[in-house]
Amino acid sequence: MPTHGFSVQKPQYTKKTKKLYKKFIYPESAIYNVDETAIYYDTPPHKIWAIKGRRGSAKVKHIQKNSGRLTAVLTIQADGKKLPNLFILRGMPGGTVDTDELPTYPPGHVYTVQENGWGDVTKPGKTSWQRRRRQLYARTSVSQPLDVGVMGPLKKMLMATRKKSTTRTAKQKRLGAVMRTIRAWEDIPAKYVVKSFEKAIPKESEVMV
Repeated sequence: MPTHGFSVQKPQYTKKTKKLYKKFIYPESAIYNVDETAIYYDTPPHKIWAIKGRRGSAKVKHIQKNSGRLTAVLTIQADGKKLPNLFILRGMPGGTVDTDELPTYPPGHVYTVQENGWGDVTKPGKTSWQRRRRQLYARTSVSQPLDVGVMGPLKKMLMATRKKSTTRTAKQKRLGAVMRTIRAWEDIPAKYVVKSFEKAIPKESEVMV
């Protein structure tokens, strides 16, 4: 079959997202992305000092993350706005963490406890996931704005602030992890959020006439 200088191609990811934008015309303030991530109380360093000119690896061997952690549910809008976080801490509903600690945490965010410190999947959500899982494999790193341009800078900020932390008790570590996450979240520029949406969900460029 003569191609006349053209090559046969399948619709690529960016073309599909542009088509999606045309089909569903929503303002940027109505487009959200939500994701959860683990925040560890103790985050060990990934690098160490090494002699200049040393050959071979200078990585930290047998690096392990501390089992103590909480879950932070983050939400962003396509217009650059960052919404309050949902923090899920490990604890029993009605227990000490729930009744004594959470009321003392900084206002403006939502706090709750769960036995394992993460969110539960509801039956309708699980059914929806089973229907669409073949379409969603290995897609979050390229199609989810939070993964594309926000999580990386956020985790780097958390790592930097963790090195300066001197908390000791479990109660202090929980509050310290929450405070560090809030500060890092506030420090994420709005332009990072906007660019992450533009990269993950590209749309047709607007031409000014």
